[in-house]
Parts: sequence; C-alpha cells; structure tokens
Amino acid sequence: MTGRPSCPVLGGGGSREGTSLPDYQSEWAIDISFRTPEQLRRLYPRLLQHAITTFGSTDVMRFLGRRMPLNGELPKRFTGQVVSDLRQRQEGVRIKHRLDDNSVKL
Repeated sequence: MTGRPSCPVLGGGGSREGTSLPDYQSEWAIDISFRTPEQLRRLYPRLLQHAITTFGSTDVMRFLGRRMPLNGELPKRFTGQVVSDLRQRQEGVRIKHRLDDNSVKL
C-alpha cells in the first residue's frame, strides 16, 4: 500500500478536536499499487463481488464513523438512508456505499 491520509483543509494529517467541515468537501484516499496490471485484473472482480454482497447497511454506517450496537441492529433514532450501488463507467466499474452525504468507494 502506498500513500498516506491527507486533509488539506485541516492542515494535512487529520482532524483536530472541535474542528468541523460544514462548507467543505473532504476526501481521504489510500492508493494501492499492484506490480502488474494482471494482478489487479484478477483481483478486482472478486473485490467488487465481496463489497456488494457482503457489506450491509450497519457495516457501511460503521465504516463512515457511526457507532453501532454490537447486535448489528439499526438505532431506533436513525432516520438517514444507506445506499450501495455498482456502476459501469468508461474507466471501469466502481462501487459506492453512501450514508446521507458521506460515501466510501472502490
């Protein structure tokens, strides 16, 4: 794995206590490099299949920073929406898990 998390709005390396980003978009990225294109071609369909069939709404909520009960049930107060979608684009296939305005994609 190469790269490191960066958030220029917050000064480079993560959040500071009490800091929020109400009017900005923030993105954290991790780049994974493969020695050959064939390694990626072989692995990518399996990663997509795993991501779309294995992760449920509570997993997505946990990925995006929500505290979830250990029993995996949605909190009764939760009124948001969790969406997962798979799209074919010119550059390739991508999967995106969204919770309201937050998302994580592959």
